[in-house]
Amino acid sequence: MELVSTEVKPPCCRHYKEKILLVDTSVEDLRCSKKKFLPANMIPPIGLISFPGSGNSWSRHLIELATGIYTGSIYNNKEIYRKGFLGEYLPWNSGKTIVIKSHKPNIETDDQYAKIILLVRNPFDAILAEFNRLYGGQTGFANEKKFTEKEWKLFVHYKIVKWSTTYITYTEQSVPLLIVYYENLAKSPRFEIQRMLTWINITVADLDQRLPCTLNKISGPFRRKKRPLKLKPYDKTLTALVNRHIKQVRYVMEQRRFDNLLPYERNS
Repeated sequence: MELVSTEVKPPCCRHYKEKILLVDTSVEDLRCSKKKFLPANMIPPIGLISFPGSGNSWSRHLIELATGIYTGSIYNNKEIYRKGFLGEYLPWNSGKTIVIKSHKPNIETDDQYAKIILLVRNPFDAILAEFNRLYGGQTGFANEKKFTEKEWKLFVHYKIVKWSTTYITYTEQSVPLLIVYYENLAKSPRFEIQRMLTWINITVADLDQRLPCTLNKISGPFRRKKRPLKLKPYDKTLTALVNRHIKQVRYVMEQRRFDNLLPYERNS
């Protein structure tokens, strides 16, 4: 299959932030509104895998807008389907969706992926996002009082193991892997979207029209807005615990010769 056309120059430095021109208009941008399913088995199955709270649904939103092709999932989530992700209810291996969402290693599906896009987010933020989803819904927030209860500490202890296990498992397997950092996607969406499309290896004839439209609709239905907290959810003990798991994942990624994990550690 022909690669997506446009040449993309990498950011000049780690702190590069892409400037996006958002046009305030009363007319809705329809250039990326049309979507379709692929003919069955047009491309091999490609996993879109992440720990929960790492921007998977948001990435699906961006990929669908940029390509005009629906994404799939192993979950069949009603709420996501109702928000317009029409590939959610198709069998994950239908061959009609461009990527397939998953949040954990899965024996049934992992061996059948031809490629994997692995989304990584700072675990301090990802675990917090997942806790908010659990107690506040897809875009809501947990009551701040919840962070003072024992349940929050148990949640962090359990989830940080899941976070590190997910990324160690996938960086150690043999399926071709593209690592996309949530933080880079948020700062440089055009560049990271084009990285993903090039990796998927599919032609988008009207990409020059769809991509600016995608950037105008960048937030999507499931991207949670930021909320400043009055308290620090991670005390010294929890911070040290999360930092240890970050170091474990970084070590494995270095051994497998992937790009270095972003500096996610925090001072306790």
